Amino acid sequence: MEVQDATCDLPCMQRADTISEAGRGLFIVDRLCRCWGVRPLAGNSGKVVFAVLNAS
Repeated sequence: MEVQDATCDLPCMQRADTISEAGRGLFIVDRLCRCWGVRPLAGNSGKVVFAVLNAS
């Protein structure tokens, strides 16, 4: 699975407290996929964040 955006900023996992409704997306991806990573787009036009999902 891949998502693309126009910023070159790298994603980072945020520490969410127990009542927070934000900051959990990358944490969930990290827990549910085999691996994930980032690759830049040509010409500094953004990045693609990808995740390799488990078969089950």
